[in-house]
Amino acid sequence: MAMKKKKLEVKIRKLEKIETTINRGGASG
Repeated sequence: MAMKKKKLEVKIRKLEKIETTINRGGASG
């Protein structure tokens, strides 16, 4: 159970990172 939650948190964090990268790229380019 704890492992699943941890994996989910990592997944969310990765998605957020991708989103911010896209937003930054869109704003600058």
